[in-house]
Amino acid sequence: MTEMTPAPHRQVVRDDRHRDPLHLRGPMKVSTAIIVGSDPYCARILEFALNRRRFNVIRAQRTLGLNGLLTAFRPELVLLERDMPDLDCAAVIGFLRARPETQDTRVVLYSRKDEPPLGDELTQCGADGHVAVAREVAVMDRELDPWLPLAP
Repeated sequence: MTEMTPAPHRQVVRDDRHRDPLHLRGPMKVSTAIIVGSDPYCARILEFALNRRRFNVIRAQRTLGLNGLLTAFRPELVLLERDMPDLDCAAVIGFLRARPETQDTRVVLYSRKDEPPLGDELTQCGADGHVAVAREVAVMDRELDPWLPLAP
C-alpha cells in the first residue's frame, strides 16, 4: 500500500495595490482626526473624505468633555466648525498648543460658507487653515490635502 500525502497548501495572496494609490506611500500608521461641530451634513462629508485617507475619525457634537477627548486621543488633525455657537475655537486651539503632546496637532476651521475667514481671524485664533465644506467628496479631498499630516 502506498502512503498518500496531502496536496501542498496553496496560499492565495490578493494583490489590490493597483486599486489603491496610497500603497505608494508605504506602510502607514493609522492617524486620528477629531471633527468638532454641530452640523451633521458637514461632519459626515468630512468624515467620509478622511476615512478614504485611512484616518480614524472621532466626531464630537458638543463641547462638553472636549478637552478630555483631545488629551485622550492625541489627534494629528482637529477640524473645528467655525459657526458652532457654543464653541470657542481660540480656547480649544490654546488648549492644544499649551500641551507638549498636542503642540504639533494641525487645527483647521471649517464652515459651509465658500469664503475663508480673513487672515487676521486665522492668526488671531491660531488655526492652521480653513476649508469650505463642498457637496462633493472629491472636492473635499482636494481641499483637505494641504492640511493632512504626512505619512511617517
